[in-house]
Amino acid sequence: MGFICNFFGCKRRNIHVLSRDDVYDTDTDDEAIESSSLRENLIDPEQTPELSLEESQCHLLQKALIKDGYLPERLTDGRMILRHYRASKGDMNKALQSIKDTIEWREGQPFQYYPTLFDDEENTENEILNELRSFMRYENETGKVYARSYDKDGRCALMLYPSRENSSKASDNLRHLIYNIERAIKCSERRSLGTVDSITFIICFNGYSGSKAPSLSVTRECISILQNHYPERLHKAYMINAPSVFNLLWNLARPFIDNVTRNKIQFLRGTKAMEVLSEAFDLKYLEEDIYGSATRPFDSVEYLHTPFHTAFGENDVNGQPAAGESALGSDTFYDAYSKHSIFSTGLRSMS
Repeated sequence: MGFICNFFGCKRRNIHVLSRDDVYDTDTDDEAIESSSLRENLIDPEQTPELSLEESQCHLLQKALIKDGYLPERLTDGRMILRHYRASKGDMNKALQSIKDTIEWREGQPFQYYPTLFDDEENTENEILNELRSFMRYENETGKVYARSYDKDGRCALMLYPSRENSSKASDNLRHLIYNIERAIKCSERRSLGTVDSITFIICFNGYSGSKAPSLSVTRECISILQNHYPERLHKAYMINAPSVFNLLWNLARPFIDNVTRNKIQFLRGTKAMEVLSEAFDLKYLEEDIYGSATRPFDSVEYLHTPFHTAFGENDVNGQPAAGESALGSDTFYDAYSKHSIFSTGLRSMS
């Protein structure tokens, strides 16, 4: 329940514009800016009237962050400021604080270990690595959450199967979800050459029962992390075959979810599910439980030992698929290219 409520979204409202002096003063640390690898992107809005209001505000936020010691290398990527700005509905003070909070939260997490967690398992002297590997193996073994397949725009799909829940330790459960969100984001960025930074959730409720529902405290913590630290990351959330017991919980949560987020969430089953999913995905890469034709079962050992920026089932890193089954390969991996003019224009840090 926690990963659905109030997830990633925000309403678009009138943008509140702060003056330059509201955000930073004229004593901006030029040495800090000079040392920044993104100095060329620190455009002065007063000298570039062609910039949109949104772009101008993001550049002001960037300068304010640098002044306060939050250099660009501490950001997750070039669009982090834009995502938080939009999620804050144009409130500059709120956006600035949100970005700072997220940077500090992330720096307190072991994210730096995730991309290479299982690369050198002979290294058993690092207690942090040992603990991370142990909980990850256990949490991931049932395939309750993992990255598999991409939509036709190169956006990674994060599969969630609540009926496969195998853990009662809330902290590990949440860390496992975050690990897979991080992985799905990296998959989207890799497949789309940086033109996509969002992901799609596909939540399959086959076999779900109320006993698998998380506690209220876990739900609240999950909502807080996802809403505050992963704004604007959700593209769509497809709820497949949700039972009546979940519908009751959804009706209780619905009033607290804004319209933009609500419009991203679709409840699907049967023919309608197949129709909607086939518009966004090639169904041969989706599992049978979600109306696809891929019969290859999830393999946790394989998943954890393949590159962090790849989804399960990519045959260029996972080997050949099972007999009679298709897998993602080099001929389909870059089909998102044709949808973006990236070769001629290059990538923009805020677009």
